[in-house]
Amino acid sequence: MASPGFSRVMANDTNLWLSRSIMVCCFMNRLLFSLQMCSIYRPGPEISIYGSFYPRPIRMSWVVAIDESGNLGKDTRFFTMSATIVRRANHLKSVYRKIPKTGIESKFYNTERTIISGILDEFASSDAKVAYVSVDKHDYKGRFYGKSGNALYVAVLSDLLESVSEALGPTELEIVIDKSSFISLSDFRALAMRSLSEHGCTLRKIDKKDSEQSPCVQVADFIAGTVFRHYEHGDEEMFSKIRQKVVVARTD
Repeated sequence: MASPGFSRVMANDTNLWLSRSIMVCCFMNRLLFSLQMCSIYRPGPEISIYGSFYPRPIRMSWVVAIDESGNLGKDTRFFTMSATIVRRANHLKSVYRKIPKTGIESKFYNTERTIISGILDEFASSDAKVAYVSVDKHDYKGRFYGKSGNALYVAVLSDLLESVSEALGPTELEIVIDKSSFISLSDFRALAMRSLSEHGCTLRKIDKKDSEQSPCVQVADFIAGTVFRHYEHGDEEMFSKIRQKVVVARTD
């Protein structure tokens, strides 16, 4: 039979253990409650609050501005189409400010090299990314060999859209392309929805605008011009300024 002193020690140890257990349980309950209240852990409407406390996947959204450079016929060897990708359109505001506002539409081809250099330097310091497809029309083994005009434009655009959606993964996209007669808005929307759906992307908004209507398109014009000049004329100096921003580079 245990002595009274030993019994008292055992009782004290048991009470201490119970007390600590209760404190730990209270702490865990408060912690779990706090996690539920925290925005990144807050359950969605279809998830029970008694279910998992892992955060729900957050679908990111991106703005994609597309422009092309080069000729669709025989006047140039290369035809380039590029996409400038950014989380928010206003993230390109500082780049847009570098583009001259002279009363005429500022494009890559009519802007002085020193000014273009400053625009690209500013772009390099932004959080924007670049994807492009550059086609060598003289390459008889290339996938686009023999195509020209609207057929080449649509084929390259489709390839670019698929490359962008594959690189970004499941996400929501707002797409704006430089206004032209090569593709109608309805055909552009149908092409985008087909290309994006294969990689789980959702098309939030789509439009055709010229660079005077959309700062993003105007910035995209300078990026497309830079990529085209790199391939057509071997201009490494300009291209090197944005090389680190390239996430997709396809040459065919």
